[in-house]
Amino acid sequence: MTKCKVLCASVLVLVSCSRAPSDDKVPDKDAGAVDKAADEKSHAVNEALASLAEALNARDPKAISELFTPTGEFIDADDNVFDSHEAIAGEFAALFEVNPKDTVELAAEEIREISAGILSVDCVATFSGAGDSETEDIDFSAVLVKQADGNWLLASVRSEGEGNLRTPHARLKQLEWLIGEWIDESDESTMRTTTHWSDDGNFILSEFTIHMAGRRVMNGTQRIGWDGSLGKFKSWVFDSEGGHGEGIWTEIDDRWIVKATGVRPDGNAYSATHIYEPQGPEAYRFTVTDRIVGNETEPDLNETEPDFTAQVVRKPPEPETASTTDVTPRSK
Repeated sequence: MTKCKVLCASVLVLVSCSRAPSDDKVPDKDAGAVDKAADEKSHAVNEALASLAEALNARDPKAISELFTPTGEFIDADDNVFDSHEAIAGEFAALFEVNPKDTVELAAEEIREISAGILSVDCVATFSGAGDSETEDIDFSAVLVKQADGNWLLASVRSEGEGNLRTPHARLKQLEWLIGEWIDESDESTMRTTTHWSDDGNFILSEFTIHMAGRRVMNGTQRIGWDGSLGKFKSWVFDSEGGHGEGIWTEIDDRWIVKATGVRPDGNAYSATHIYEPQGPEAYRFTVTDRIVGNETEPDLNETEPDFTAQVVRKPPEPETASTTDVTPRSK
């Protein structure tokens, strides 16, 4: 474990006694005050970090948030900012859902006084698992502000590395290429999909609509999130006919393989393998294989195409409609 290391400013000024011919030296009157001030700052930082470590190890989001000033902020390694007690508590609650129950120790490495009552601190968080000799150090910085009652609160904490504290949002950036509007058209049907971040940034949401012969036959939603217990992405799908399912996502050779299971509207269970294969920023190939409905294998579509494959492309922007105000009338 990394032991607590605090670099305290310490000054000792030695002067010669002008009234004595000897070499005896007398300490400056201010030296003690300087040492005392440095000790007070060091003590304040150590107390603040000890309280934060206690709340982290207790996995108590509310206690963590209350160590911040009312306008304090937590900034994660991806520069996402959480700038209220509610937002900070919500983010740490999400972190605890997807991260192992590691033990953390916090230590200050350097303390700088920005101005009276404001300290900037370079810190390190050391994570260790139960019964695991391996540890991981994550750098972070903090700004502490002295309050009117003499207590010190965190005005800002910024993570300098991801390590064990990776947010669901940070993990989902691997699937960020899905964000946008997509279309899959064939002679028989058209499927349109709109994908976006959830308001809290911890899920990717999709709404899809299927039309056949110009008539809408089905619509539905999909939600993709991080499952910390599996260490994988998980998706949930619900359609307008009453069917529902879920999938476990695994990346293999630049493709995302989804093992999907669910229940169809008629009550039959189904399973299949879905494959997402990105083809640049504007398209991806979607394949469905290994289909089983009930207790029987789903028949192949045809002899030459045993699997269902679709080429999904990003929806082009709508053409701009010329405004009548932009037309210059002809001269007669």
